[in-house]
Amino acid sequence: MLVGGSGLVRCCLQDPDAVQRMWDLGVRLPGYLFAAVALLLRTAVLRTAVRHGAFTDLVPRRMAALGWFLVLGVPVAAAVTGWSRQALVASTVPAATPPDVFGGGQPWQAMSGNPFPWFAVLAGLAALILARIMREAVRMREDLAGTV
Repeated sequence: MLVGGSGLVRCCLQDPDAVQRMWDLGVRLPGYLFAAVALLLRTAVLRTAVRHGAFTDLVPRRMAALGWFLVLGVPVAAAVTGWSRQALVASTVPAATPPDVFGGGQPWQAMSGNPFPWFAVLAGLAALILARIMREAVRMREDLAGTV
């Protein structure tokens, strides 16, 4: 067991069992999985805008999907990471409670080890708002095309 200068406790296990390996995977995997899916959704939005134009009906729908994924996926990924980290610590150091190991602080920090990811949630809300604006722009473009 190592204690860093910031009070961070690091534990190394010689022979982790299958459950501890599963909890470690639960700590590492959600962030990578979330980033990969978010990148694929962003790429789909940009590819659709390049191929069909920014003011087609498909772009706002894909942008809304990206926004909802950010708004809902970030807290879920952070919660899964936090619960997995909490279970891993509890299985590694049974006498310690998670706030002792994580240094107290806010309940979300005690659960996940990180502050709540507000920036990503706000980015998702911005994508939803922009999708709504673009949906109106698409409607206005169709009206203009019908008028001319």
